[in-house]
Amino acid sequence: MSLEPEDYKEPRCPSCTDFYYPDENANVSFIPVDRVVDRLDTLLSHNDMPAARRHLEYWLSEARMGGDKRGELAVLNELMGLYRKMGLKDKAFESAEKADELVKTLSLGGSITAATVCLNAATVCEAFDRPREALERYGEAKRIYEDFLSLKAFCSTGETNCIENCTLRDGCDISKTSANWQMMFAINKKSNATPVIEDGAIYTTNTKNANNKNGSPILVLRAADAGSNGTMTSLFQTTILASNKKNQF
Repeated sequence: MSLEPEDYKEPRCPSCTDFYYPDENANVSFIPVDRVVDRLDTLLSHNDMPAARRHLEYWLSEARMGGDKRGELAVLNELMGLYRKMGLKDKAFESAEKADELVKTLSLGGSITAATVCLNAATVCEAFDRPREALERYGEAKRIYEDFLSLKAFCSTGETNCIENCTLRDGCDISKTSANWQMMFAINKKSNATPVIEDGAIYTTNTKNANNKNGSPILVLRAADAGSNGTMTSLFQTTILASNKKNQF
């Protein structure tokens, strides 16, 4: 089951047909991140650092021209490591600073993407004799990873680092949940299934089996991204749980 925009976006008014939140990606030209990384791995396997640098800087420029901020962040993450290996101190710190800015711009604070940025920035600090800053960045990454390692698939009374079920007949307002995450079916109605975190994906216990790897079509939405009326300003931040790409939302 695929979602249509009207399934999760709010109209400007009860009688309006256009959405209050415009499609932020309508004019974005996305770069092929997986192919960029694959090509980088090939170049690095031949120890061709100059070619790797040209490759990444080209795609960084493409991402910026196309307005692909997530693609830009992915390339900056790779550039931090490459510049560090090449001894390009100023370039490495410049990339780290820009990556931090993008994490804030994209509201990715506390995500695994943010943890990756912290780790890469920490190695840059360590390589260029900034041990105190390196320890701080390693600490930031550690806190994020520990937070998600302890994420529970069912909320007990008073718990927040968990995935809450929607038990209301007419659906749930994610902006009002006390948990960090809210699970809903794609139709945004009541769900009785307990979510299961397994193999880097989220399933429902009543449908997951050998022939149905993904279980029922569900959404797990991050409460921190909820707008004032429950509208999500940033959808599908489930990469924090991803270890198996084919099961990502």
